[in-house]
Amino acid sequence: LYAGQPERAAAEFERIAASRALRAEELRSQAVAYRAMGEEAKAHATLLRLLQAHGPADGAGATPPASAVPASGTETLYREVLEAGLFRSPTISAGIHNALGDREAALAQLERAVAERDPDAIYLDAMPELASLRTHPRFRALSKRVGANPRGGLH
Repeated sequence: LYAGQPERAAAEFERIAASRALRAEELRSQAVAYRAMGEEAKAHATLLRLLQAHGPADGAGATPPASAVPASGTETLYREVLEAGLFRSPTISAGIHNALGDREAALAQLERAVAERDPDAIYLDAMPELASLRTHPRFRALSKRVGANPRGGLH
């Protein structure tokens, strides 16, 4: 997300959304940017759009309309995103688990990501949703193993 500049990232996603529908990963990243900016209502609305556009095709666990879910329900939406299985990347799942406050599940997903050579793992030092884990010894060891850096990509 623009190396710690969520405002720039959010503006870029808004620019892209003006010309085409955002893909699932872009919507997730946009929600992360809004959350990093303290814009919880916008993050919530973006997660709703993600689930409505890319949620389970069979309608199971269908997401209620925005007016039916309080802004405090953002965590519920993150859980729905996980349950819908929208992201196969364990690195992305780790970010969602950490956003929900489940550090152990996040670290377990990161360990899985490194073991499975998840291509997204090279960005773990750049992902704002993983920032609170960066001082954890397990995270530092994983970061070192993949050679990640704060600008994304490899050292």
